[in-house]
Amino acid sequence: METSLIGCSDLCVSRLGFGCWQLGGHGWQNTDQKAIVDAIEGALELGINFFDTADIYGFGQSEELLAQTLALHPLGKEAIVATKFGVRNGENGSYYDNSKGWIMEAVEGSLYRLRRETIDLYQMHWHDAKRSLDDIFADLEKLREQGKIRWYGVSNIPPSAINNAPDGLASFTLKYSLVQRDAEAEILATNKSSFIAWGSLTQGLLSGKYNRNSKFADDDIRSRATSLFAEKNWDYYEPVLTKLQEIAENNNKTMSQVALRFVLDYVPNSIVLAGIKNMHQLSENAGALDWHLSANGVAQLVKISEQKI
Repeated sequence: METSLIGCSDLCVSRLGFGCWQLGGHGWQNTDQKAIVDAIEGALELGINFFDTADIYGFGQSEELLAQTLALHPLGKEAIVATKFGVRNGENGSYYDNSKGWIMEAVEGSLYRLRRETIDLYQMHWHDAKRSLDDIFADLEKLREQGKIRWYGVSNIPPSAINNAPDGLASFTLKYSLVQRDAEAEILATNKSSFIAWGSLTQGLLSGKYNRNSKFADDDIRSRATSLFAEKNWDYYEPVLTKLQEIAENNNKTMSQVALRFVLDYVPNSIVLAGIKNMHQLSENAGALDWHLSANGVAQLVKISEQKI
């Protein structure tokens, strides 16, 4: 199994991480929790040992079900679990909260639901822009001293914001894919912490299953005029998808596997999160590991996708 250390930490993880948002159920349609649990067990047996969840996923349900599943599997004790804080649910919907009081309360809740004495990687989900990162890092360093977390990370903030972070910061997470490369220069320039990518299949776009004529249900975010699937974007997407398909066929891989492999090969020591709902998706995503695109293949994908949307 292809692995990488997360930053300067001692966390050695599979370069494909199992994203657990869908395990919470809320915000997803037609999820079969038994199928997701089976996929978690299958992932462990394949050597995938990195599981990423958050306290807001299913309002705690994702953490609970992940813990239950890991506890019942012989390899569950070897799993490295990351969870996140900073998004809360209120009467008027969700909101960001990085206050010291909430961080200290949230970590206790996650420890309880995950059935753990220590969280391997504790991540700020979103920055509320009310407190400085230095103050948030000080709180997280305190949690490290108390043994409640081993390492910590940040999500969805510019990599340049963490240049002077303490040594306890092991990772930073951003949306990044072949067609969403806006933060790439900063990502490649950040050496202190490991990069964890999410959204690397661009809501299924890079799987090749959709085209400019695809229709989505009204409650599907991809149906919105402002979505990534908007008509105005397809003149850019189509040549990228054509090249992606060509390279996939040349490597006897699927388009999804090549799209994930591009991230793994182009960003050194990166880790890719994939939201996996069943054994088929597990097999599909695991096929991105343990091989490499040629330098020419990477260069072709870089060139064809350079235009920004």
